[in-house]
Amino acid sequence: MSLTNRFFLYGPFALFVALAALVSARWWIEADAFAKRLDGANGRRIAPGITLHFAGKRVGGFPFRLDATFTDLKIRVDTPHGPSEWQSEDFALHRLTYGARRTLFEAAGHQRLSWTSEDGTHHELPFETGSMRASVIEDDRGPARFDLDINGIGTPAFTALHAQLHVRRDPQLDAVDIALSAEEVHLLTAIRKALGDRIKMVRLGATAVPGKAFETLRTGRAPWPESLRDFSQARGSLHADEFDIALDGLSAEGHGTFALDSALRPNGLFNLRIHESGALPGPDALARSGVSKIIGLLREHGRDTAKSDGSISVVFACSSGLSYFDQQLVGALGTLL
Repeated sequence: MSLTNRFFLYGPFALFVALAALVSARWWIEADAFAKRLDGANGRRIAPGITLHFAGKRVGGFPFRLDATFTDLKIRVDTPHGPSEWQSEDFALHRLTYGARRTLFEAAGHQRLSWTSEDGTHHELPFETGSMRASVIEDDRGPARFDLDINGIGTPAFTALHAQLHVRRDPQLDAVDIALSAEEVHLLTAIRKALGDRIKMVRLGATAVPGKAFETLRTGRAPWPESLRDFSQARGSLHADEFDIALDGLSAEGHGTFALDSALRPNGLFNLRIHESGALPGPDALARSGVSKIIGLLREHGRDTAKSDGSISVVFACSSGLSYFDQQLVGALGTLL
């Protein structure tokens, strides 16, 4: 066999072996560096006010992915009135070894949310999900989009068939786009006396401007309270262009704009059109809550404000820490901190 024939016979095979060796070596280098970064972050702050902790980890995904699986992962967020924490029994992270611009997350098993209210009271909410997946897409300016999708949520307070959250930096405007939705939320606590047993659907689409107020938060350079203050000082506003909710007894859609005052309390107006679709809970069954007062106001003023299609147009407003429903005082609003 001539030298030329041997080259064409063994050359492609040798090239393939060389490329495979390079890919393997690159993956092991990347995986080793990735594992060391995770070990270095364990028990320490990964961003201002955010601490990561996990009991164990395993890195895999050879040869084209970096997969990290964690046991007993905890993410703690510091707040002005105490820590908040999310804990997941099992958690996984996935991203490509080459040209990774998107990171996928999965959580499973028993999970727990805990937080501290303004009066210093500690609260806990254990929950489980059928599936819980999230993703972060990055560009040259850092994280550009976050998506969260949850199926089958079960907690002592409520259950839900499906929930989604989408947040992205608007590619054309100095704004942050927010979309939130949930379906078939069944309430299991006392609030069901005011709302009924089920929220069939809730959906919110909003835009926060200016988006640059959240730049340091998005890139992990400042805690969220500082970004809220920047948003307030920049006279930022949240424009809710789409809001829909459907309960067993009524449905509503609306739109409005809110800002933050100097004490970081909501300040703005929200226009609602409410359709009564069935019998509302009786007066004796209503709990003493802001929702109960709203339903009572609907009954009291509904006939005077009803439209030709039977709907009721009302305005929800908040100013100086107080909330109003068609100029009737509903209650006080606290700070967002």
